[in-house]
Amino acid sequence: MFNLKKLIMKTLLFSSLMFLVIFSCDDNKMQSEDSQLILTRSETEFTGTLNGNPAGKGDSFNIQSFSIEGDSAFITITYAGGCNRHTFEVIWSETYIETYPPQTDLMLVHNANGDACKALITEKITFNISKLTGPIDYETVVVNVLNGHSPGGPAISGNWNPSDINVYNVVFPEGDLCQVEVTASTAICGAGLWENLWLALNDSVNAGVEGTYFKKWLQPVALSENIKNFKAVPGKKYLIGARIQKDHSFNNVVICLAYPGPSVPVKITCVRELK
Repeated sequence: MFNLKKLIMKTLLFSSLMFLVIFSCDDNKMQSEDSQLILTRSETEFTGTLNGNPAGKGDSFNIQSFSIEGDSAFITITYAGGCNRHTFEVIWSETYIETYPPQTDLMLVHNANGDACKALITEKITFNISKLTGPIDYETVVVNVLNGHSPGGPAISGNWNPSDINVYNVVFPEGDLCQVEVTASTAICGAGLWENLWLALNDSVNAGVEGTYFKKWLQPVALSENIKNFKAVPGKKYLIGARIQKDHSFNNVVICLAYPGPSVPVKITCVRELK
């Protein structure tokens, strides 16, 4: 005989169990599918988030670890969710702090997209940092990552050793012919044959701050025997021949920590003054 009462009870019991399965995951640790990732280059947006209201920007989350291998950046995060796909935005400040090594800042902002579930999600965000910042030529950069929800809190940092050959590299035709135009100028900090009197190429790169540029330098560390008595004069222009010389006597000279701009040590092989 059909028992309607038993059927209703079984249905209610099944529904209750499903409710517990769905909503009892508050304390579970889960590995989510990849969130949507947005990369943004904006000093204005970075500054606005940094100086915004006390609650910061975006939804709450925690940064557990940060590292860079080659040009691949890895940020491990945790956040509450489990029902919707979340969005994270990495905002680069577009500036470098002239410490040694130099530093730059990223802001990570979280959008939960209305996810009201409470499972503890652990996720590793991965992106190519050189695609975000563009090419640079620092040997090492300290990258600081700030939490956009509480930007005034402590940052988590990692070292980046940029690997790409790019526009910050000092490229010139090496050789013994006088074919490279340079200007003898004072580098902000450096050592060489004439202390910090270096040879600036006619090329420069944006320093990441509006209206500020780095010169590209040839650091004179040696002279060919036929021009051993040559000494550059500040402000003078020359055509020179030069070859890169990485091993030289100025490698271990203690100098100040200010960054003069991208440079390469050279042996000068030919020199001719321009009028």
